[in-house]
Amino acid sequence: MSEFQLYDFRKIDQPLSNEERKRVQGLSSHINVSSRRAVVSYSYGDFKHNEETVVEQYFDALLYQTNWGQKKLVFRFPKDSIDYQQLGEYDIDRGSLTGYTTEIRVWKSGGYVLVNIEYCEDGYEDWVEENDNSLDSMLQLRTEMMNGDFSCLYAFWLKLLQMQEESDDDDADDEYADELPAIPLGLAKPSAALQSFTDFFDINPFLIKTAGSFIEPAQAQEIGFISAIESMTDETKNEWLGRLVEGEPLLDIKLKKYLVRAEKSPSQNKPTYQEIASKL
Repeated sequence: MSEFQLYDFRKIDQPLSNEERKRVQGLSSHINVSSRRAVVSYSYGDFKHNEETVVEQYFDALLYQTNWGQKKLVFRFPKDSIDYQQLGEYDIDRGSLTGYTTEIRVWKSGGYVLVNIEYCEDGYEDWVEENDNSLDSMLQLRTEMMNGDFSCLYAFWLKLLQMQEESDDDDADDEYADELPAIPLGLAKPSAALQSFTDFFDINPFLIKTAGSFIEPAQAQEIGFISAIESMTDETKNEWLGRLVEGEPLLDIKLKKYLVRAEKSPSQNKPTYQEIASKL
């Protein structure tokens, strides 16, 4: 089987400008570009550019996959739309366990925050379709993360810790085993995007279900945004209306994040992986 690589870049918040499209088109002779998407595929050879740098400069999301098992999901966020400190709690590097890049990595570039989720399954061989649209079903994760729901990152932690537990290497680094972040409230009722994510990265669904069982029902209740807005002061409402009139990008996301912070405390449930696994 010949090697095959597929890069699926997406623009979400606004389309590429004509000048950006021209620059993206010049990145490869194997690229197909539209105003919101660029797809690059290789059966032989490699993309000559760092894909993360391409995301930093032009795109909001990337899904990279190969027929030898390497999978990579990258999201880019405007820096004021995401909680960088909380996002950084999910930073993890498990390359020492797999021998391949296996990580959640968070960094800043210009006015953006980026996160890379990457894993390579040893011994994997399967087809990757050139017209694969797997990213479509996971794009909503970006909005969920901007709303403060990092369930996909928590799910990826669980996968890596399960891999560690099943490793035959007695010297496998276990520094993360007791350092799981607090369970995101979104795990109580996994979204369709989260289910697509767990399928794509082959994460044990029973781990997700078990972790979600640690969330108290009262915590998992959805915010009533209308009642939360009614409780805002006139001064605060006028501030948000002024920002709306000025056309501030992603204002709906920012307002929801503000209301969630005001109305609901984040989960403080921080069981260890062993506590979660013991309930399987």
